[in-house]
Formats: sequence, C-alpha cells, structure tokens
Amino acid sequence: ETEKAIFEIIERLPPKCKQIFILSRKEQMNNKEIAALLELSEKTIENQITIAIRIIRESLNRRRSSEPGFKIVLLPWLALWLINN
Repeated sequence: ETEKAIFEIIERLPPKCKQIFILSRKEQMNNKEIAALLELSEKTIENQITIAIRIIRESLNRRRSSEPGFKIVLLPWLALWLINN
C-alpha cells in the first residue's frame, strides 16, 4: 500500500521534475549525466530533485497524519535519499 502511494505521488509530480527524479533514482544517473541528457544545468537538476523529494515527503507526512494506521515503508532507493537530504 505504501509503495503504491509513493508511485502515485511520483506520477503526480510535474513532468520535468518526474523525469529527472526517475532518471536519478530509478536509472541511477548522476546529476551531470542527467544535465547533459536533458540539456539543463546541473543546478536545475539538483533543484528539481529537491522539489520532488519535498513533495514526496510532504505527501507521505500528510497521508500518515490523516490515516492513523498508515505506516511509511520506503523503497530502499527512496529511503536513502530522504535520509540523506
């Protein structure tokens, strides 16, 4: 259920933000590689990943507070990123 919620949140990200986040987390590309691929600056890539993480974190927190039994069990790649940022 939690995994489904996370994927639903990722699907609702703004298109470019979603694309960058998926390239970073799922495809394991670094910021420099993503910037070159999308012809954007590395700072833009960093900012978009930060925005995605903030949206995911806030959405999960809202869901957790509105559903008392909801437990956050994160995918390993997402958990590591959220812990480190």
